[in-house]
Amino acid sequence: MNEPPNVENQHYRLFFMDGPARSGKTYTHKYLIAEMSSRDVQSATVAWTRIAATLLTNGSTLHSLFKLPVPILDNSTCNVTPNSIQRKFLRQVSLLMLDETSIILKRPLNAIDRLLKDICNNNFLFGGKIILFGGDFRQILPVVKRGRPVEVVESCIKCLLQWQWMQKFTLTENMRIHDGEGEFSEWLLKLGSGTIPVKEEDPFKGCIEIPQQCIIRENDSIFKKIFGDAQQDDYAKRVILTPTNADLL
Repeated sequence: MNEPPNVENQHYRLFFMDGPARSGKTYTHKYLIAEMSSRDVQSATVAWTRIAATLLTNGSTLHSLFKLPVPILDNSTCNVTPNSIQRKFLRQVSLLMLDETSIILKRPLNAIDRLLKDICNNNFLFGGKIILFGGDFRQILPVVKRGRPVEVVESCIKCLLQWQWMQKFTLTENMRIHDGEGEFSEWLLKLGSGTIPVKEEDPFKGCIEIPQQCIIRENDSIFKKIFGDAQQDDYAKRVILTPTNADLL
């Protein structure tokens, strides 16, 4: 962590952590933040959306920390001015953690790469910063306006030039699973990975078979199927907590 970047180690300072929902990505981020704080090492956590940023300790959005322009083009630059607080902070940061990078376009990542090279006054990848990228490619990919599937794929981080130098780690175990949910959790993981066998014969050719416990019959109550025998009085005594628009925008 304290070793300065050089020509030999610049390709070993980028990491990508992949994992499905509930596999511990956010927990890992929080652990690293606490560990860096205990060592008095400056770190920063950012996410593409504000909702995801609220789950991280001292989290912020990429647009907020790096002053990304809207819209962002291939040649766009971050609006971090000389002698600004952001510039000084980014120069001091030793570890950057970027969550939700599976839905981030290449353009902002390239803009951040150029910014960090300028701030650190070198030509190393992302200025030689140690960066932990995280995401789940089973979820939505970057949004490309009127983009074809091939254009969407080409816009994601896997097609970033720096991707080839990222060390990849995969989280596989669901850390929040309850007894009796293992089979369904495994089925969901296979569904997201596209490994569930499909029907070969008509009229269901190309379709998958949904487990019986996931099917709600015509006369069944959806509410009862999901919440069981929950009593209305119990819910009348509870509240739903949610961030306000002021916190998210």
